[in-house]
Amino acid sequence: MTSMPRRYRFLKGSLPASLDGVSVTVNRKAAYVSYISPPQINVLTPPDAMSGPVLVWWRPITAQALSPAFFTFSGAPYIAATHANGALLGPASLYPGSTTPARPGEIIVLYATGFGQTSTPVVGGSILQSGTLPALPVIKIGGTPAAVQFAGLVFPGEFQFNVQVPPGAPDGDQPVSATYNGLTTQPGTLITIQH
Repeated sequence: MTSMPRRYRFLKGSLPASLDGVSVTVNRKAAYVSYISPPQINVLTPPDAMSGPVLVWWRPITAQALSPAFFTFSGAPYIAATHANGALLGPASLYPGSTTPARPGEIIVLYATGFGQTSTPVVGGSILQSGTLPALPVIKIGGTPAAVQFAGLVFPGEFQFNVQVPPGAPDGDQPVSATYNGLTTQPGTLITIQH
């Protein structure tokens, strides 16, 4: 394995099944390798629905058909999120000059993974993925339900949620959760709000 991290290299519009000689199989089907470094390998599993024991590199592990989680900014509890105009959302100190807090009532965009099948079937290996979730997740900001305007797949393994921050949300770091089909995203994720 290489000593420097490596990321996707697209080949003819498809995700790679191998990156710098590293490949992974899940239930004897090629997975799509998105990132490798000495302590970590990130893969996107084949789109087949799976749950229970699966073989990864011929070793059994347990998989779930759904495993919802928010993407977070590197090394921080803050959700990878943007304002509706695409500007990064977060405390001003997270990425000085680039991140700004959300305002109550504002539409924001949250990014996540692991929410399962969409209205459009996922095509294994394709870099073009889309489709909406059959039902909207329940997203709470600071414990208050937020209005979800869009919930769908926008990139392989990447879901986008367009959400309105509750108008009465208080200032400061607020916990965020998304519940879908009885499963909830990881605890401890935050967005920052400021009037």
